[in-house]
Formats: sequence, structure tokens, C-alpha cells
Amino acid sequence: ASECSRNSALTILRELQSHSLQIWEAAILSDEAFDIACRTKRSFYDSLYVALAVKTDCKMVTADLKLYNALKGTSLKKYMLWVEDIS
Repeated sequence: ASECSRNSALTILRELQSHSLQIWEAAILSDEAFDIACRTKRSFYDSLYVALAVKTDCKMVTADLKLYNALKGTSLKKYMLWVEDIS
């Protein structure tokens, strides 16, 4: 795995700062995340991200192959996008 240069990292940070980010409290997502964790036998931590995708009805991009594979055969697949499938 390669690391990006300091200049590239600063460029990415500046780009992120130029966008309006919405912060979600875990408490808002915890019931759904707990349900997802129990149903899929994934961690509560991973399930928080999935719960956010469900709550906002959008896709979650992941590079976590274990998580992706665990969910790709479930109804949650529609909220998942494998990082290498982004074009």
C-alpha cells in the first residue's frame, strides 16, 4: 500500500474543508446499528456506517472486504459500494 505525499494530503484536506459536512451523532443511529450488527454478525462500529447509509438512503463506499462480503448477500447490499467499483 502506498501513502500519499504531504502535498497531496494537504490538497485533499483543503478539498474536504471546502464542502459542508454533516455530523451525525451515534445515538441517532444506535438502534438501527445494533439491529444491523445482530443480523449480520458485524461489529457495532461497522454497523454505524451502514445504519447511516440506510438512514440517508445512500450508498456507503467501503474498502473493507470482509464487511462488503458479509453484506453483499443481504438486503443491505443496495447501500454498499466496493471502492474499486467507483469510476
